[in-house]
Amino acid sequence: GAEESLVSETEQEIDLLSRHLPPNHDVPLLIAAVKSSDSHSASLADLYLQRCFHLVREEYAEVSQTEDQIKRLESAG
Repeated sequence: GAEESLVSETEQEIDLLSRHLPPNHDVPLLIAAVKSSDSHSASLADLYLQRCFHLVREEYAEVSQTEDQIKRLESAG
């Protein structure tokens, strides 16, 4: 009950904040990873968040490395 309400409220806040970022930040993928019960979901969510930070800082070499890690993790799952 209360926990589901908190999860929903947090998701809405993240969605609201994500509207200030360009679509290439893929925030919906981050949200999906956080909500997933897959064994790799926490690592995947962390990588998506790292990717967002690298994009904001315009660290494109790191974006590429992080995307490679995301692809490897997604293919392992």
